[in-house]
Amino acid sequence: MKSNYTETVINKKTDMNLSLLKKGSNDWLFIVILMIIGALLGYGFSFFKKPIYEASALVTTNMALNEEGSVDEFMMDAQINHIGDLYYNSAVIEELIEREADKGINLDLETLKEIASIERRMLSTLVKIRHADPEIAAQIASDWAEILYNKLQEAYPYALELTTAKNTLFLLENCGNPPEDVEPDAFCESMTKEEYNHALSEAKDIILKNSKHSLGLSEYLNVVQWQSAGVPSKALIYHRGSMVFTGSVIGLLIAFGTIILRKQND
Repeated sequence: MKSNYTETVINKKTDMNLSLLKKGSNDWLFIVILMIIGALLGYGFSFFKKPIYEASALVTTNMALNEEGSVDEFMMDAQINHIGDLYYNSAVIEELIEREADKGINLDLETLKEIASIERRMLSTLVKIRHADPEIAAQIASDWAEILYNKLQEAYPYALELTTAKNTLFLLENCGNPPEDVEPDAFCESMTKEEYNHALSEAKDIILKNSKHSLGLSEYLNVVQWQSAGVPSKALIYHRGSMVFTGSVIGLLIAFGTIILRKQND
């Protein structure tokens, strides 16, 4: 008896599934109608959602590629991608929060992460701000790009000194531990032991002092300019499509649920 009951239940489920697949079944029309109703409701509700505006500001850079191969395209990409990371540098964020607070806008790091997106476009790095007020969106984006640009300008001299110190340290270490079968060059032979130790200590001190202030920049990176954001005139409408899709999916689920309950009762 138990086996027959199980088979009966399975057969009913199979029959119900097959009935849904019949071409002449009115269930398909019911599903389509509910999906359309759900999509229309989603479209209608989208007009009641507060409009969001997006403003974009940017920092433009370039790099000098060296034909001898010391700087290649991969290094260039890494440096430009690093500019995007520096938008969230602690010093940049702190100054941005302070500047916006002076203008009556309260921000914190979590809020910035929610309303901002960083995007690379060729040699430029954009910051995009989404906000219900288009003027505030443009203001935050512009201030952020300007602050980053200024920080990069301040960091570049440190990056130059850091690169020079690293090159010097490399030469000095080769003097102290020359590779086998390699004659000491004129740079090594021109120094006394005291001069060598002094130069070695000085190079290490410069590296230690400048590493933080250089922001990880390279001497080959040139920060060209920053561009402020224009006040957006049109709101984003990407949420409207998602609400229409969500409404249609809800309609689909309701339709399937109704059909399944009706078949079970039958």
